Amino acid sequence: MSKSLLEFIEKEVSAFTTIQKSAPKAKDSPTLDSLIEMIDKEVSKLATILEGRDEENFDIQAAYDSIPLPTLSEMGWADPSKKGGEIQDGTRRELAEYLAPIAGKSASLQEAVQDLQAHMELTLSLPKEDLESYPVSTLLSFLVFYKTLTHIIANFNSATAGFLFEALLGVLTGGKQIPAKGAGGGDTIADFKYVTGAKGKGSTRWVSLKLLTEKGTTIDGSFRDLINDLADPTKKGGIEYVVVLKDLEGGKDDLEGSLKFYSFFLNRDTLQEFLSTSKQGTKDLQLADPRAMKLLDSEASGLTRHEGTFFEWLTEFLNNLDYMTTAKEKKTLKNATEDVVRLWMGEWNKLTDALNKFADWDEKSKSYIAKKEKDIAKVQDLEDAYYTDFEDGGLPKTERHVRKIATDPSILGTIGTDQFGGKRGDQLNKIFKPLLVALRGMYIDKEGSDKKKIVDPKTGKKVANPQWRPSKGEEYAERVKSITLPGAKKKGKFTYMNPEQSWAYLQKIEDDKEYWDTIKKYSFGYLNTKQFVITQDQMKKLVGSPFGTLSVGKALIRDALLEMIDGVNRRMFTIFRTMGELSAHLRTFFMKDMEPEAGEQAKLSARAVASDTQKLITSSKKQGR
Repeated sequence: MSKSLLEFIEKEVSAFTTIQKSAPKAKDSPTLDSLIEMIDKEVSKLATILEGRDEENFDIQAAYDSIPLPTLSEMGWADPSKKGGEIQDGTRRELAEYLAPIAGKSASLQEAVQDLQAHMELTLSLPKEDLESYPVSTLLSFLVFYKTLTHIIANFNSATAGFLFEALLGVLTGGKQIPAKGAGGGDTIADFKYVTGAKGKGSTRWVSLKLLTEKGTTIDGSFRDLINDLADPTKKGGIEYVVVLKDLEGGKDDLEGSLKFYSFFLNRDTLQEFLSTSKQGTKDLQLADPRAMKLLDSEASGLTRHEGTFFEWLTEFLNNLDYMTTAKEKKTLKNATEDVVRLWMGEWNKLTDALNKFADWDEKSKSYIAKKEKDIAKVQDLEDAYYTDFEDGGLPKTERHVRKIATDPSILGTIGTDQFGGKRGDQLNKIFKPLLVALRGMYIDKEGSDKKKIVDPKTGKKVANPQWRPSKGEEYAERVKSITLPGAKKKGKFTYMNPEQSWAYLQKIEDDKEYWDTIKKYSFGYLNTKQFVITQDQMKKLVGSPFGTLSVGKALIRDALLEMIDGVNRRMFTIFRTMGELSAHLRTFFMKDMEPEAGEQAKLSARAVASDTQKLITSSKKQGR
C-alpha cells in the first residue's frame, strides 16, 4: 500500500501515461475509468490508515523522537545572545537558532515563562484548524523548548541540570550565562544576566537561579558574595532570585510533572525581611558592638611579620645598616663577607691553577695554548669560565668586585637557591651563601617567620617555632574570632549587637555606600564568610503564588505534537525522527568498523530524509511559501 495519495498517484499514473480516451481497448488493459475507480479505493483506504496513524506511528516515544534536541552535554560558557557577534559555542548557537522565534520576545523572564505556559495551554485547547495560522517555526520552537526542558530535568544530576537550565533560560531571554569561580567568572552570586524590555532596551537584570526539589533544600549562598553584589553600583535593583521547584513523578522514560517558578529581589529594601526568616540569616546581619568596632578598626599590632619579600626587606636593610643593625650584627655580617671572599678566592685559584696546569700563556697571541693536543677542548672551557663577565654568569674577577657585590641588594637578589629567592647558578650560590644565610637569619629575627613549626635539631621532631609571627591578615582573623555572639557559651570581651540593635543601627544610615561598607566591616556573616539561608516555606510566605508553571514529560509533548499535526505537515517531524535514526546508524557503522548492515541502514535513512525534504520543498512552492 502506498504511504500517501501523492505517492500512489505518482506510482499508478506512470502506467497510464500513453492511454488515449478514444483508443481501442484490449480486454484486460486498464482504462482511465478503471484508474479513477482504483484512486477512489486507495483514497478510502488511505483515509482509514490516517485515522489510526497517530496511535500507530506517533506513540509517546515516536512523537518525542520526532522533535530535534541540541547536544546539551557539550554546552560551554558562551553568550547566547546573537547581538554583538556570532556565538562561538556550536551547541549554544544551535539552541539559539531553534528558540529564535520565541527567544527575547518577552519583556522579562517572568513574561517569557508565562508566554510558554499560555502557549502550551492554548495548543492543547484550540481546535486544530485554528493552529494553521501559527508559523511552523514558532510551533517547532515551542516543542524544542519543552523537549529540551524535559531532557534536562530527566537525564542529568542536580548540579548539571542546574547549569544547563541556566543556559536554557539565558538563551530564552537573550541573555548571558556567567561562569562560576575558577571558570573565568568573578565573585558574583548571579548565574546569568539579561536586558529587560521586549526589544532589550531596558535595564540589566542579574539573576541567581535555584533549581530545587519541592520541600527539599533551602535557598542559600555566600553571604559575602551576596553583599559584594548588592554593594556594586552596576547592579542597581539588586539580585533577582528565580526559584524553580520541581514536583515530578516517574523515572527518565515516564517522568512527568511540573516546574513552579517563584521570584524575588534581594536588595537594601528586602535583605533583612528575607534573611531574618532563618537563624543563620539573622546571625549574618548582626553587627559588632561599638567596642568591637574599635577593635576591628585598629591597626595591626607590631608583632606581625613583614608583609613583603625577603629581598624587598634586604634592599632597605643594606641601605640603612647604620641604624638597622647592632654591633653584634655588624660583626656577623663582616665575618660572613670574609667567608664569601675566601670562598671566591678558592674558586678563582682553582680556575687559574687548572689553566696553568693544562696550558701555557702565549704573550704574542694573548691567549692560553694547550700543552697537549688532547686538552685543547678542556682549555677552551677553562678560558670561557675565566673570561666570561660576571653579568653573564661568570665569576667576579677581583676581591674588590666581590666586596662590592656583598653590599649590593640588586645583585644579591639574583644569587642563591630558591630558598633565598635567587635566580643564579650553583657556583655563585656556593660563594655567597654564608652572607645570604646570615642576612636571612637577621630577617627572621627582626621581621618574624611564616613557619609555625620547625624541626628540632636534637630530637628531629617538629616543634613550635619561637620566631613565628602572624601576618596582618592572620592577626586580623584572630581579632574577628575574639568577638562572640550574644548568648554564646564562652562570653568574651568583645561581642556583636543583637538582631534588633543591628537592624536599628543600619536603618539610621542613609548613604548606600556607607550602608554596605558597614555590613562588610562589621557583620558576623561577612567577617566569618558564612552562608545565608532562606527556607522554601518562608520564601513562599513572602512571595506568594508562583508566577508561572511549566509542565514537563514525554506524554505532554506527544499531546501537543498531535494537536498541531494537521496544522503542520507531518513530514517535517518524520524528517527529524529519521535524522535521529540516521545519526544512530552512522554511529553504529563507524563504531563497528564500518559494518555493512549498519551502513545500509544509514543509506536508507539518508535517502528517506532527502526524499521527504524534497517533497516538503515542492509542497511549499505550490502553496506559495
